[in-house]
Amino acid sequence: MNKSSKNNIVALWTRATMRVGIFVMLALIIGSCQLIDPTEVRNPQITIESLVGQPGSLAAARQGIRFAFSDLVDNTAYFTDVVSDNYDNWQTFISPAADDPRSIRSDDLTLNGNSLYPIAQSLRIQATFAITDIAPKDPDQASAPSIIGEIQFFRGMAALILGENFSFAPSTEGGPAISSNDFIDLAIADLTAALTTAPTSPTNIRTAAQFALARAHRQRGNKTQAAAAAN
Repeated sequence: MNKSSKNNIVALWTRATMRVGIFVMLALIIGSCQLIDPTEVRNPQITIESLVGQPGSLAAARQGIRFAFSDLVDNTAYFTDVVSDNYDNWQTFISPAADDPRSIRSDDLTLNGNSLYPIAQSLRIQATFAITDIAPKDPDQASAPSIIGEIQFFRGMAALILGENFSFAPSTEGGPAISSNDFIDLAIADLTAALTTAPTSPTNIRTAAQFALARAHRQRGNKTQAAAAAN
């Protein structure tokens, strides 16, 4: 066998090896997608029944809602700056359409996937679930009023932020869109409840709820009620 033939065999073998390697890599990638797909995770130990009704479940839910509220505040500050004239949006990871709110589309994932709107709605859902499903079944009912008051504050803030930033939005899953004033009225109800139904809430939450209530009344044009809430 001459040198040329040997080189041809080596080249063919190299190509074949590379092709096999590519197929193996593709198979691994496809398989790994199944491994990291969160919809495919099945853990029989994590169920609603195993979480709801356990001691401390309401306090645990509150902690998650606190994190969600922090995320909402962060995104509200960022996105409202981009939508306003404070930023000239050229080098951010969100759509330049944010410079013109009227051109925002619901299918723009940079504005819709992780922005203040879905985060605010998600926070409201979490808070409602904690109040209606988790709180009544937590064996530790002594601390429940204080925790519920705090959660009502967070839900009220989410509604207030929605009312301040969107003309219309649904208040329930699959429900009709309601006006910004309706959202602010929802906020007023929650913030009032946070102040009146949970007298043992932490002082900082009560103070925050008091000023948020004044802010909500001011948005609705109720100057007298805004001043009363602030004082």
